[in-house]
Amino acid sequence: MFTEKFEKNASNLVRGLEHAGLGILAAPSIATLADKNADKKDKIKAGAETAGLGALSLGVEAAHPGSAVNRVAKKYLPKLMKG
Repeated sequence: MFTEKFEKNASNLVRGLEHAGLGILAAPSIATLADKNADKKDKIKAGAETAGLGALSLGVEAAHPGSAVNRVAKKYLPKLMKG
């Protein structure tokens, strides 16, 4: 019982740290997107960077057994892979 609760809490802590790290990485790009004076090229680059970090965030969620993304992936990916 203790071990299961500890593992769940540790897993949630790791997931939180991973998301915090991705948020820190995304902050400059989000600031560029919000900047009214940023040129179009910088905004396009910032949008792509933010989207890439969003995709990594989904990967972080999919890797953790208790997450909703993981449950959906387990349910639907085998069906999609079979065609």
